[in-house]
Amino acid sequence: MDPLANLQDIHLPAEVHSWPIAPGWWLLAAILIGTIVFVTIKIRKKTRQLLIKKQALKHLSANEQLTTEQSIEILKWTCMHYFKRNEVAKLHGHHLIDYLAKKLPEEFQSQFHSLSENAMLQQYRKSTHQLYAGEFQQAAQLWVENAMFWPKESKAGENV
Repeated sequence: MDPLANLQDIHLPAEVHSWPIAPGWWLLAAILIGTIVFVTIKIRKKTRQLLIKKQALKHLSANEQLTTEQSIEILKWTCMHYFKRNEVAKLHGHHLIDYLAKKLPEEFQSQFHSLSENAMLQQYRKSTHQLYAGEFQQAAQLWVENAMFWPKESKAGENV
């Protein structure tokens, strides 16, 4: 008697379909879609923020004879887009200059103070009002170009 006579052919398992896909693939797809949405939102937000900076620089450089008040308006308008409105709106004179200087990197703070100091001293005097408008306009351009609009990462409990 042949021992192999009772053997049957090899049975192949049923074909495995790819649908529905495994939960791991669903998870991977959700992570990818979430990442794409997150990056897109961040890019749009950053682009919108840079647009305001570009508009401020355009206004400051388009007219070389801006008054001190006009330069201050542009600076405040720019600040109100990046920082809390209630912090910026109430500032004027030296308080505004000090606030703006704190938003600059240290290497630009003294230059900003020296360019804006005379304009702030003469701002409310009638006859010498426009003497330092050009310097203040340069200070405003310096500030808009170099200000740290996005706060540095801070440790918990640390004021920046």
